[in-house]
Amino acid sequence: MTSIVAIPVDRIDPHPLNPRHDLGDLTELVRSIKAQGIRQNLLVVRNGERVVDDEVSGGIRHQGRYTAVIGHRRLAAAKLAGLTTVPCVVDDLGESEQLELMLVENVQRTDLSPIEEAEGYQGLLDFGYSDAAVAKRVGRTAKTIRSRVQLLGLPEAARAKVHAGQASLLDAAKLEAFADDPAALEKLIAKLGTSDFGYAVQSEKDARKHREALQAVIDALIARGAVEGDRQARYIGWVDSVARVEELTIPEGATFVISYNYAQVYGPQVADDEAAATRAEQEAEWEAKRERHLAHQAAQAAAWTLRDQFVREFARRAKVTAKERDAIVAAAAPYLMARANEVSSYDVAVWCQMKDSDRYDWAKTKKVVTRWAADLDPAAVLLVLLHITVGRDVLPEDQPLFDALEFIGYVVSDVERGWLTEGDAGD
Repeated sequence: MTSIVAIPVDRIDPHPLNPRHDLGDLTELVRSIKAQGIRQNLLVVRNGERVVDDEVSGGIRHQGRYTAVIGHRRLAAAKLAGLTTVPCVVDDLGESEQLELMLVENVQRTDLSPIEEAEGYQGLLDFGYSDAAVAKRVGRTAKTIRSRVQLLGLPEAARAKVHAGQASLLDAAKLEAFADDPAALEKLIAKLGTSDFGYAVQSEKDARKHREALQAVIDALIARGAVEGDRQARYIGWVDSVARVEELTIPEGATFVISYNYAQVYGPQVADDEAAATRAEQEAEWEAKRERHLAHQAAQAAAWTLRDQFVREFARRAKVTAKERDAIVAAAAPYLMARANEVSSYDVAVWCQMKDSDRYDWAKTKKVVTRWAADLDPAAVLLVLLHITVGRDVLPEDQPLFDALEFIGYVVSDVERGWLTEGDAGD
């Protein structure tokens, strides 16, 4: 059997590769050690020797030092408890073996944050381990190893939120799609861990989609000498197709700004007479109103998409709990009775994504909708009907839907809460 020896605490160093950065609250452990001592030994490795003055003998002696591999919390608590020595097993382990042991101990006890796990796995990979080898040693799947290591590619602010438990791994993974867009990434990281994160992600996806659709327009504007930049004094016009770019007179020094699904073109002010100034003011007002309207439509689209995805996923669930059913019925029954004439088989058929040509066939629509409803829990059908009734224009009287949604797990964004308070009025 491996012998246990008592080693002075001041001769044991914490391991520099320990995956666990935060030892947590040691209060209970310190209290236990004071009362009962240390019942489980530490595992340490030799850490070379150093020469020190030995005042007792008046000569020189070699004092060995050790590095903790297993038992970092016990070592720290022992020092706080006033112990001078701790029981240890001294082993001869290579660096990769030390890291492996520390990882296994902490992963099995779920003591590590995902970021600490990732750093530990990366350490083993740096030692030459394969994904499969790391997975086998720590009891994870190779997919988990890869997904954790990918977290290390996140910006520091995002890693800090994941490490602190403020953001989920699922949300953090969504940032990867925006790695090539620093501006979008910065916005999303600011929302990471908040109720607005899902809405912000959907908004950025929509904005990217619009920009990709406008790429040919952007290329045409650049070919005509315009550059993407800030708004200038003179509004030239808006373009949403290459043909409109060709029709537009673009002066030297023109700039353009991407605004949702079109581009605004500006030029330097060249006319200063009163008529031109008045016209410019009118055009600026019209454009501002148009931009507000489009921004409102974009916000509606992002919020609807997010809510619709949640409702569709909920409807596909095999079983709805009794409490969820009660919450949905409590919200839906009086609401749908007051607005029952607003939902038709056609509306449900549209939501079920029937072909346009089939939606006007009443018999076919009724058959599809009836079959759809028969496959779902009645509470899910009620939720879908309530969801369709509210639609994109969220008003204060729609609060019952959001109460039910929130009860079953939907995260209501600040944007939606604002509509529920003040109304979803377009400009």
